[in-house]
Amino acid sequence: PQLDRRYGDYPELFWDLQPEQPVNVAEPVVLARLLTQARLDVIAELIPMDLLERELERLPIPDHTREFWRTVLEGLSDDAAA
Repeated sequence: PQLDRRYGDYPELFWDLQPEQPVNVAEPVVLARLLTQARLDVIAELIPMDLLERELERLPIPDHTREFWRTVLEGLSDDAAA
């Protein structure tokens, strides 16, 4: 279920976006900003892991960040298989 979160709920991340607009995690720039700047609890709250799996390789993020999230996703996959 999609949460009713707005950019204004996260001013430390989205100071430059319309505060009343819903957070669009499907937007690559928003997703990249979350993965590189948000706290883990915010990431867990806003980003569906299936979306992250689909989009990770195309995101404009540093290689070390992409590698970190690959490792996280692999760990989640391993946990689900167990």
